Amino acid sequence: MSETKLFEDVYDLANTMIKDGEKPFAVAAVFVLAGLQMYKTSLSDEDYEKMVGSIYASRDRVRRLEEIAAIRTLN
Repeated sequence: MSETKLFEDVYDLANTMIKDGEKPFAVAAVFVLAGLQMYKTSLSDEDYEKMVGSIYASRDRVRRLEEIAAIRTLN
């Protein structure tokens, strides 16, 4: 599966959960925790710290869901 397809599937799952009544913050928290646990499990301690630092450093490049939806609609 391509990274684009994987992103779209996870994005759609999150949107479905929110439309079904889950709170957006709860959905986001679960995804963030799952991602961090996967990184913590599969990376060395040093690489985990680098990854978390990289995530933090890229925080200003994160797009809002509405922007992503608009881009997906254009494609």
